[in-house]
Order: sequence, then structure tokens, then C-alpha cells
Amino acid sequence: MAGKQQRAADRDETVDTFHEAVDMTAGRLETWPATDESKSVGQSDRGESVGHASGRSIIKLLRGATPS
Repeated sequence: MAGKQQRAADRDETVDTFHEAVDMTAGRLETWPATDESKSVGQSDRGESVGHASGRSIIKLLRGATPS
């Protein structure tokens, strides 16, 4: 039982840390890649910024889905 409680506590801490680090809503993150500011920064692998792909995973997390 203690292991299960520890995992729950670890999960809660991870969720709290995630929400402290992510300071945009899912809706705002969806519109961000189209902005001039977004297009002018980041690391690109011949096309789309690496961060744009990460952003889609973050949006799924914010909406409660498990990213693939």
C-alpha cells in the first residue's frame, strides 16, 4: 500500500510541476505556432520547429489525454 501512496504522491508532484512550468492554456498553445514570434525562434529540423511538435503533446496533456 505504501508504494501505491508514493506513486500517487509522485504523480501529484509531477502534475503540479508541469502546471507551474506551462504558462499557456491549450487554446493559446494551439494558436502560438502561427505567430511571427514563434516562427522566429526555436530549433528546426528542416521545416517545422522541434518545439511545435512538443507543443502538440503539451496540448494533449492540458486537455487530459495521453500523448502518443
